[in-house]
Amino acid sequence: MNFTDEYPKYYKTIHVIFTFKGENFEKNEDILEKVTRAIQLSWEKYCTVTALLNKSSEMSYEVILLNC
Repeated sequence: MNFTDEYPKYYKTIHVIFTFKGENFEKNEDILEKVTRAIQLSWEKYCTVTALLNKSSEMSYEVILLNC
């Protein structure tokens, strides 16, 4: 995360890492597709915080699936 140079300072970039753990999650394309779709809906449609931050910051995310 980077701050702007001028005041009031705010984040220029925000990168969120979503990590999920479960049985046989790693390299499971079906689970990755479902998790990514749920995140996209939240990120783009339902999350008020994301909507507000998107107005002033460049936001990105990644999804990591791990086995238990």
